[in-house]
Amino acid sequence: MFTVKKIHLHCTWSLDAYNENCSICRSHTVIIDDDEDDNDNDDNIVIGKCGHVFHETCIYSWVKVKNVCPLCNKKWEIRK
Repeated sequence: MFTVKKIHLHCTWSLDAYNENCSICRSHTVIIDDDEDDNDNDDNIVIGKCGHVFHETCIYSWVKVKNVCPLCNKKWEIRK
């Protein structure tokens, strides 16, 4: 038997999604706190029901032309 006297835990998190980069602009998708003054709408992300992640402005520009996910071609619907 032993006793733990000190422990350092490290963790990571990820979205429940299939991609970490916006496949439209190819930039990393990052969640930014809405309270920050320098928040730009380009940094907001949306996750589709298909599980793919895009920047909000990128996907809304895309669905104006074709209302499907650019990666899997399923009808584009936002996961709620």
